[in-house]
Amino acid sequence: MRNVLDHLPERQRPWVKTKLQRAYNCDDVAVAKRQLQGLAR
Repeated sequence: MRNVLDHLPERQRPWVKTKLQRAYNCDDVAVAKRQLQGLAR
């Protein structure tokens, strides 16, 4: 996760980190995948 955040501007890091953590901590793989795909857009 850190390497992803390192490539972002400082102002975007907090909200992207929150979204990444939610996806990584999700118990449902399909939901996590949708969350990450939404973040990538």
